[in-house]
Amino acid sequence: MATVQKIYSSLFLACFFVSIAAPIFPGTTGGMMYHVLFISLIPAVMLPWVLKMKIQFLLSFMLSFFIVLMMTSIALANEDNVNFSSFTSSLKVLYFGVYILMGYVYVRCSNRSVESFYKTYFWLVIVSIIVGIIELTVPSISYLLYKRESMEILDDKLSSIFNTTYHLAFFLFFGYLYYLQKFISSLQNPSDTKLFSVFLMMLAIFSMILLTQSRMFVMMSALISIFLVSILMLKRINKPNILLSLAIVAIIVCGAIFSFWDTFATKFYYIIYGVDFLLSGQLDFSGDGIGSFNTRINQILFSIAQIHDNPFVGVGSGKDIYLESLYAYLLYKYAVPGLVFYFVALYFLVKKVNVILHWDISFKEKIFFKACYWFFILSPFYFLSGPLFEVPKLSLFFFVLIGIVYGYDKVEK
Repeated sequence: MATVQKIYSSLFLACFFVSIAAPIFPGTTGGMMYHVLFISLIPAVMLPWVLKMKIQFLLSFMLSFFIVLMMTSIALANEDNVNFSSFTSSLKVLYFGVYILMGYVYVRCSNRSVESFYKTYFWLVIVSIIVGIIELTVPSISYLLYKRESMEILDDKLSSIFNTTYHLAFFLFFGYLYYLQKFISSLQNPSDTKLFSVFLMMLAIFSMILLTQSRMFVMMSALISIFLVSILMLKRINKPNILLSLAIVAIIVCGAIFSFWDTFATKFYYIIYGVDFLLSGQLDFSGDGIGSFNTRINQILFSIAQIHDNPFVGVGSGKDIYLESLYAYLLYKYAVPGLVFYFVALYFLVKKVNVILHWDISFKEKIFFKACYWFFILSPFYFLSGPLFEVPKLSLFFFVLIGIVYGYDKVEK
């Protein structure tokens, strides 16, 4: 059995890496990622030989899966002119569940599974940075492998190994949270020699997020950094060297921005315009507003209008309707029960992470699960701008991460 588990672990990590790094060839496939989906599900073939679930998780998983499957079936039955395409689109819930089981099994295979998973994720971040540099210097290669020429909005924004800027920012945000937690831990230990290298990695990931011009993740990265570092300063205000170092960094960053403001404003106009849009109070809740922020609001209002007659039953699969907000997506497909299910599931997920953080675990595992904690607890904010579950690369990452959280059990290792 130990040999089978080792084979599964290696296969899982290999397929995880290849699935996310794989070229999309948008000019040929139209942006569809069937090959990514196929590769990502290869480890599932071994599940019958390695899957062993604790009874509590088994019952919770089966209940959750049954609820989602029932909501999906009811919504599909409520759809007009159901066809094969809409039916297969509704089956996504099946491989979401498989991803969770894959992550659950993987993390129970060895004591170093969390560390190995993060190393694999780290190399994906490195690949995304390398591809991002190629995208900036030789854009034709990026358009061949990943970028969609049909979307003009991508011309001056980074998408790297994904075909959408927001998806890249979503994937990198977890890495940013990881290094932010590591940076804060290093600040609490002034003798830590890795402080500078951790800060550089955090800065590199933030720069990549900035180049995507994803306003949601740029703002969230900046705000969560200010929030967590401020809390640290309140606790350790008696450490002048730490405070002085952060003050110097803040002054340098602010000075650089003001010195090169014209260039910065030209390059990152999309972010600056979005922040100004919010601060000037231009959000329109009438359903007729323009701009990307208002588009999300319009779509949520559209979904609410669709389920107005029966708020407990979804409208359909949503196959031919592009909804850019998780809330619009859930309301349209699953109505009010879908939205309630998301927040209930999120509550138990965050609770599980919090339990793990109180265990006696290694430093690297603690940093990893702290990143998970903030990644999940902030999801209600970043899901305002995209459901992401329609994208195999991101659904693989998100649901595998959920499986790892529920599968991790320090006591039994």
